[in-house]
Amino acid sequence: MKLLVASTDPKMRELVHSIADRIGFAVLSATDGSEALARLNNEAPAVLVLDHPLRDCDATHLLTTARRKAPMLMALAVVDPIDAAERDRLLRAGVDELVEKPLGDRGLAQRLEALLGKALTHNQFNILGASRAVQELRNMIRLIGPTFATVLITGESGVGKELVAKALHGVSSRRNEVFVAVNAAALASSVLESELFGHEKGAFTGADSVRKGKFEAATRGTLFLDEIGEIDLNTQIKLLRVLEDGRFARVGGNVDIQTGCRVIAATNKDLGGAVEKGDFRRDLYYRLKIVEIQVPPLRERGEDVPILWEHFAAEVAARNSVIYGGTDPLALDTLSEHRWPGNVRELRNAAERAVLLAQGQPVRRDHLPSEIHSFVSGSSVNLPATIARSKEEMERAALYQSLVALRAEIAEIKTILLQMQSMSAHPAPRTPTDPGSAPPREPGPILVPDEDNYASLDEMESQMIQRALFDFDGNRKRAAKALGISERTLYRKLKELDA
Repeated sequence: MKLLVASTDPKMRELVHSIADRIGFAVLSATDGSEALARLNNEAPAVLVLDHPLRDCDATHLLTTARRKAPMLMALAVVDPIDAAERDRLLRAGVDELVEKPLGDRGLAQRLEALLGKALTHNQFNILGASRAVQELRNMIRLIGPTFATVLITGESGVGKELVAKALHGVSSRRNEVFVAVNAAALASSVLESELFGHEKGAFTGADSVRKGKFEAATRGTLFLDEIGEIDLNTQIKLLRVLEDGRFARVGGNVDIQTGCRVIAATNKDLGGAVEKGDFRRDLYYRLKIVEIQVPPLRERGEDVPILWEHFAAEVAARNSVIYGGTDPLALDTLSEHRWPGNVRELRNAAERAVLLAQGQPVRRDHLPSEIHSFVSGSSVNLPATIARSKEEMERAALYQSLVALRAEIAEIKTILLQMQSMSAHPAPRTPTDPGSAPPREPGPILVPDEDNYASLDEMESQMIQRALFDFDGNRKRAAKALGISERTLYRKLKELDA
């Protein structure tokens, strides 16, 4: 892992270098903002140590650039004594730790060591997000990963269950051994049994040689069984025996084989309901869920959407050798308000589409898939029960979404008209006309909406927000849900409207 220290002070660079090197980080140095930006363009550090203020570069710009390249980056700023406003500005920009000067070497070392420990943890898990749900998920991985317990990971399709399984393996004592994944839903029952347990020569037509199964291949490592709910009852019996005593026989064989692999299973089905229907063995169900880890859907961790979006957008740009020009605020609001039925997988696919269509320009709402930007277009109001339960709340949210859509459409029309006005002010050179033809008509004036036209819309929006806050006793989370928007959007709206 890499650490970038940006400071004009050689003593500080030397101190940071000695601490980071001892912990195991590769250290990069920069003496000013330009050099730091150049380093960031070519590297992806996990940690940034910034001496603020830094010559010829604003801390906010440097942090934004760094996070686009490495969304999980941890940042520590060493600052002169500053006022509360400047402190808030740095924290909003993404600084994780603020250390005020003058500070002894020991104090800086302690703070830096703590930050490097966090960076190692984040990098090890590779699970992005700052929401409470993700923090609890990482804590669970930290607790359960080092044990030998069988784990059942549950969650909707696309939430990242395999990523959690790999994180559990990565913090266990088996992390240097193999991680073997099998998707039960992708294989027929007869094929799955051979895939898991292997087969002897002649066990069935086409079995021309002995073949080891996944349990044997992963004997010292971790075996991840995805879509465990799709396994047939006959294979479930054999799987239960392996979990109980670590023994199995290859298909067509009579010799028991011992395996020491750890089993982690995952499903997007209700296994408890499958047990009641007789589709899944009760004894296997309870044997698998010694520890159950539930991965939350993306709609329950809305504050993580911008973090994940920036990560996937930067990843797509790097993989396709294109430029990612950022994302405009309207598109970010649209992303935050979408319900993401396909979860993280859907978000990753949307980022790939948008970055490639934007061609180096900022991603706009129309670069997003239609099922995402139509949510704000006014053509349909997508209000799940968790947001609006009563008829009054549904009407309130629908009205607010219509107002948001109207404001967005007016803004887009104004942009187009301004572009047309610019073209009219700088017309292309005329080509000579035939003597008998009529002279070309002069273009008429292009009327661009005046800023005052937005006043009534601002008033309406402010009144609706204030009413929602009043109805919910100032609870911003509940007010945002009632309006059908994310908390992040509500905070921004309050700031814009000075509400």
